[in-house]
Amino acid sequence: MPFLATLFTAGSLLGALASAAISFGISYLASKLTTRSIGRQKTRAYTAVNGEVQVGGDVPEPCAFGFVVLAGYQAYYAKFGSGNKYNAEVFVFSSGRCDGLEPYLILNGEKRALIGATAIGGEAAHYTVAGFEGLISIRFYDGRPGQVADAKLVSDTAGLGNPWKATSRGTNLCYVVVQYTYDPKFNGRSPQFVFILRGIRCYDPRKDSTFSGGSGAHRLSNPTTWSFTRNPAIQRLNYQIGFKGVASNITLIGMGLPLAALDMNSYIASANVCDTKRIVDGRSIDTYHCNLIVKSTDDHSQVLKEFDDSMAAYGLNRSGLAGVLAGAPQVPVREITDEDIRTDAPQNVQYRRSSFDQINHLTGQFTSPESLFQPESLIPVTNTTDILADGRARTQSNDFLQVMDADIAQYLLTIRYRQNRLGARVTLPVSARLWFVSEIGEWVDYDGRTWLIVTKDGGSLTLAETSGDVYAEGGIVPGPIFIAPSELTNPSLLTTVNNFQMGSGIIQGVGYDQIPALRFVWNAPEDPSIYQVLIKYQIEGGGEVYEAVCNLPESGGLTVSANVVSHRTYRAQATILTRPDRYRTWTPWVTTSVPTVDVSMLWRQTQAEIKELVKNLRLDVDEVKDLVTLEGAQASTLDTGNSFLRRRSLQKSSDNNFARIINEELVRADADSALAQVLTAVEASVNEVSAFGLFKMKASVGPGGASVIVSLQARIDDGDNFTDSGLALEVYETSPGVYGSRATILSDKFVVTDGTTTTPPFIFAGGNMIFNGVLQSADGKRRIDANGTEFIRMWT
Repeated sequence: MPFLATLFTAGSLLGALASAAISFGISYLASKLTTRSIGRQKTRAYTAVNGEVQVGGDVPEPCAFGFVVLAGYQAYYAKFGSGNKYNAEVFVFSSGRCDGLEPYLILNGEKRALIGATAIGGEAAHYTVAGFEGLISIRFYDGRPGQVADAKLVSDTAGLGNPWKATSRGTNLCYVVVQYTYDPKFNGRSPQFVFILRGIRCYDPRKDSTFSGGSGAHRLSNPTTWSFTRNPAIQRLNYQIGFKGVASNITLIGMGLPLAALDMNSYIASANVCDTKRIVDGRSIDTYHCNLIVKSTDDHSQVLKEFDDSMAAYGLNRSGLAGVLAGAPQVPVREITDEDIRTDAPQNVQYRRSSFDQINHLTGQFTSPESLFQPESLIPVTNTTDILADGRARTQSNDFLQVMDADIAQYLLTIRYRQNRLGARVTLPVSARLWFVSEIGEWVDYDGRTWLIVTKDGGSLTLAETSGDVYAEGGIVPGPIFIAPSELTNPSLLTTVNNFQMGSGIIQGVGYDQIPALRFVWNAPEDPSIYQVLIKYQIEGGGEVYEAVCNLPESGGLTVSANVVSHRTYRAQATILTRPDRYRTWTPWVTTSVPTVDVSMLWRQTQAEIKELVKNLRLDVDEVKDLVTLEGAQASTLDTGNSFLRRRSLQKSSDNNFARIINEELVRADADSALAQVLTAVEASVNEVSAFGLFKMKASVGPGGASVIVSLQARIDDGDNFTDSGLALEVYETSPGVYGSRATILSDKFVVTDGTTTTPPFIFAGGNMIFNGVLQSADGKRRIDANGTEFIRMWT
């Protein structure tokens, strides 16, 4: 068989090319801490899942780490028997010895159990498929040394023009032989198989008693002693060591580095971090795991990044030794003080990341076994305080498709978000003593913060801000729960939500904040077996899909604010969950008719603007009160070339009491601006009690935009306190070429009346709104009256 007979000849060339690439080295990768992008463009089209059958002669050497889902490379196909009733295929999965198949597969898109059968040759395991007993035979070869050819396939195809040869042993290859008999159960088409493989066995120095600190039977020189692992640090170590051909001893997969070129201390420490157990929702899980399909043609740096992402890690190079630093809190080893910093070289200090570089809404996906290994969305990591601080939502994504546990992936997503929010970075020229004792990857204290040493270069240390809080489990929600599809049962029962609709609106958040929300409604079911309504929603036009669950389907509605941002149109669909589980479908997508509005942000912005406006209005009064006027009637003019000021006043005094009127007119024009202003003020003062009134109009056009304000103010001041009332009408430029208007009233009490009714229809006093009448929208759908009718917010 050509592929198996020549595989190692081609693979040896690929391995040699991979080994030649070692000379480029591996530089320290701290991009997740120090650059703008959290997510990255992945050039590899596969991660832990590759469900397409590969064919052809130019196929790179494959390798599987952890649990992988794959159809494999079709190395052989034959049909034989009367009417070609029997079919046989060989699918190659991975180089090296793999651990085995999981006890199920995906057949024509459906999950089916593998049923163990008696071995009929030299296979490592023999299976048939539930529901197809007697029709399908699957013989698994794990790639162990001394592997023999499949005797039944050799015998069955001996009379064909392309027989499976007795020499086709698949040395150092993990593969399966699939034979099936044509039957109406296959509905006239060839069955499509996707297998779940426990991948290659790896060397773990912690299990090697000949390695310093190790204990166990593992030996680097003897792959038969190695064992299966999902530990990403051990997988990464083995990738850097590389996997060699049995006969050629040439590296086929990986980098081919000797142990002497690797920072083994960092690898062992990272492996221990990955194996540390976490308790999430009562489950004991590893802190990190990884599942990855690798090919000999893959770029080494891309593969290493996949391992690194699965453990929130950073590759590093310490004195020429390649290693890795898994995501975990450390104890700072020392404090850098002013005495440690040299003054003969410049410092580079950036204590705040650019707002353009920060994110405040991080999304991601992981590979879900419950969804037949499809990518599923994680719960987005976001923070309202961060969004407000940044001024707007800044969204990025970081997928963890090499992770198959929702809780592990959710932890990784949260870590990446927290790392991004720590944006400080400094480069410090340090003393020779400190430079020599410092190691890349160590944590240190400096200037009241904790830092990670990123690089050592020319007597300087580059530090990136970090914190133990990045890895704290507090505030991390469990990963999403997905329900596997079920088979069709009793079609007379409901299969989905009836009359599902949605709208946008607002709800009250913390304090008096109003936040945007979505409202989902449906016909309340009368079926007691329906215990939940599951809803998916997203921004119209695509993007991250979020989920919401209603535990009271009979309520007929659910309001959500999580992952709802302002000024967006949303769409949603829903389905039901039942006990016992049964066939169900999703409703068609429905869409909100109008975008959401974030009232809280509008309120805060308006509140700040009004505060500044009132401050300026009161300054106008103070400035006019400070003007010195003389007894009698006075007039003055001032011409400065670009401006002209004319002021007139009338004043009459008696002891400390006085009354006056002031009129002032100002015009100004220059090369890029013009201003016109007029004001009239009246004031009467007796024994430190002053009554003051001011009318002012100001119009201006300049580099800052165009604006006009007309204000009217009244104030009484007794020397210690004052009470004022006012009105301001404004038109101003909100952005270049765009104008807005605003009317502001300053008053303890605001009354609207037609001047004839006994009770004014509208009064605002003491923070309360009092009305005597009806408030109603033009279409009659929104109504509130003085008789106590409850106001119900309508959802559009």
